[in-house]
Amino acid sequence: VVMGDAFVGIVHPSKVYNIMSVGAPILYIGPETSHVTDLANTDYQFFITRHGDTTSALAQIIAAQHCRRRPLNAFSKHTLLPELIGILEAEPQSEPYSFVREVTLP
Repeated sequence: VVMGDAFVGIVHPSKVYNIMSVGAPILYIGPETSHVTDLANTDYQFFITRHGDTTSALAQIIAAQHCRRRPLNAFSKHTLLPELIGILEAEPQSEPYSFVREVTLP
């Protein structure tokens, strides 16, 4: 996953969630502060480097080769689709519905 410095706070690379759902390690090339690095502070398999740091990128790719797939079901279609359907079919409440949910990572 690559994100340019100028896009922090503007672009949210949603492909991260698809990668997490299949359990593949994630190589992130981009700024140190971003939504992706917030996710990287979890127990998932993130490998992070900055733009232009080819030595670090190569080291991260080699390290990622040794990871085993660990699918994260919290972002899978089978988990999210029923939740989305429940939200769409729910009766309106007097208070605004909260779409925020807590996700526990392995």
